[in-house]
Amino acid sequence: MCIDSVAPLSICFYDLGTSYQRRFERLGESRDLDCALEYLKRASELIPDSHPNRPSYLSGLGVSWYYRFKYVGEPQELSRAIEYQTRAVDLTPKGHPNSSKRLSRLGRSLQTRFECLGELTDLDRAIDCGSRAVDFTPNSYLDKPIYLTHLAVSRRARFERLGDLIDLNHAIDSISQAVDLTPDGHPDKLARLSSLGVSRWARFERLGELGDLDHAMGCISQAVDLTPDGHPDKPGHLSSLGVSWRLRFERLGELADLDHAIGCISRAMELTPAGHPDKPGRLSSLGVSWRARFERLGELVDLDCAIECHTQAIDLTPDGHPSRPGLLSNLGELCQARFELLGQLVDLAKARAAFRAGALSSVLMPDIQMRCARSWAKVSELLNISPLEAYKAVFYLLPRLVWIGQTAQHRSAVISGLVSDLVAQAATWAISVQSYDLAIEWLEQGRSILWSEVLQFRQPLDKLAIADSELAQQLKYIASELEVAGRDLTSHSSTYLMLEADRRNKLAIRWDKLLSEARSLPGFHEFMLPPKAKQLKKAASDGPVVIIHTYKARCDALVIVPQREEITHVPLTRFSQETFEQFDAERRIRGPKNHRVGRGIIRLGPPYQFRTLERLWSDVVEPILSVMEYKACTCTGLLRVTY
Repeated sequence: MCIDSVAPLSICFYDLGTSYQRRFERLGESRDLDCALEYLKRASELIPDSHPNRPSYLSGLGVSWYYRFKYVGEPQELSRAIEYQTRAVDLTPKGHPNSSKRLSRLGRSLQTRFECLGELTDLDRAIDCGSRAVDFTPNSYLDKPIYLTHLAVSRRARFERLGDLIDLNHAIDSISQAVDLTPDGHPDKLARLSSLGVSRWARFERLGELGDLDHAMGCISQAVDLTPDGHPDKPGHLSSLGVSWRLRFERLGELADLDHAIGCISRAMELTPAGHPDKPGRLSSLGVSWRARFERLGELVDLDCAIECHTQAIDLTPDGHPSRPGLLSNLGELCQARFELLGQLVDLAKARAAFRAGALSSVLMPDIQMRCARSWAKVSELLNISPLEAYKAVFYLLPRLVWIGQTAQHRSAVISGLVSDLVAQAATWAISVQSYDLAIEWLEQGRSILWSEVLQFRQPLDKLAIADSELAQQLKYIASELEVAGRDLTSHSSTYLMLEADRRNKLAIRWDKLLSEARSLPGFHEFMLPPKAKQLKKAASDGPVVIIHTYKARCDALVIVPQREEITHVPLTRFSQETFEQFDAERRIRGPKNHRVGRGIIRLGPPYQFRTLERLWSDVVEPILSVMEYKACTCTGLLRVTY
């Protein structure tokens, strides 16, 4: 059949399908959407890839599948939308007048799938599509504010996932431009104002600048005041305003602000119909406000309301949804707070169950899941339950939390905060239950998590090159690019920083994919993974290795001896983290240890240093040597000590 004979029938089907789609957009009748899908599908089947109208047909079919997903909520329908929209974009010639529209629609669908599944690849693709749509469109074009709004939503989502302030700043710039380009009285003006407000209070949460919060409340209040109660956007504006009032309470401490927050979000809940996809989020926001009131006034009824709100929100949120770990984390903290108030073990058991579910959630939200894992371990010990499973979750999440797609500065900040304490806590527990192999594995993984990512970029790939030379070359190239991309670039322009952040994320995703490919090869299943205890013990092949570990009031030494499978544990009961910190503080105050006064002549340090060395000998070194039965040193080498 020739193109000319196909075109008239396909055009009829396309026009009919588009008409049904528009009526669905207006009236929301599901049968109209079913008809739109049927006729647009038939139109796209009748027209070949070479026909100039095929991208339009595929794009229209993708939009209908997107609406179908929004109406029914089945993930496979969203995947169909993305498939058709991707094909439409690929077939659209460069410079085509509809290129930006198709890119923005594809970006919106990818953003939606990220919200459902939490895959960072979808979010990066959404930002790429949105950025291209904006770049290709002049400010005079009527749809430019739509493209800017979609891009802003995606950038804010990536900020929430990775914490890079560059993304949030550019989200604010994009949505501000969208608001400026939208005329007063336009039906989307208020929604864009509200979105700008949400982005500004997100920056307030990060930086604490009250000007951001005031600007946010001004934008959102305007959206609330000008939106009638019957409008579907009214509940969202009210909920956002309620969150802003709560943030203001947390900053200024005025209880009236918190009452305003609860009133706004409660009103939003009244206007939100059953089954609405935003209902769980609004329940959570209401629960957070009730929790803030409980923490201020100590009223049990407020805590009960907070628990009820979060319980309902979790019940309405399917497994695998990105918001579920955060909801479970909040519920766990609330149940733990009620246990501390009433002392009922049932609440502590509920807290543990919530933390466990959050940490093990199938969707990856590393920062939230790491907090869940930490609390899961703590509560398990309170219930006399082994925290082993919780700590295993910690070390599974660790490389995902300290991800190579982030700058070295950001990774270092994460490690010096939550991670270092949690690793020390886990190793201390492992030592306490005599799991010494596990302790040295965890200590090594925690110690090297930052440096291992730097060193693996320089790791020789000779063995991999023999198995797959092309894969080795790709890894080598991406490694060299990532090593440069991870550096701090704060002195550069904001546009340059944005482009570098995008590039760094793409490189990191590619790196992860290549590592997965390498580990699928025979004999490479542990390629670039942290070493196991068996490998670590090989460090003692030339002589004993001593690992000294301190955590709070406890100090332990683990001794690895050549040709001995068992690790020797030496409790250092007279030393602690506090003792070490006292020594370190005194050293910093009193200056350097030694002073060189001439060639080959060193004046020994002041008396406090002798006292420090004496304590280290009596409390640390001597107990270790005693257990090892060391006498006067006759060996040619020295002990190796890792602290």
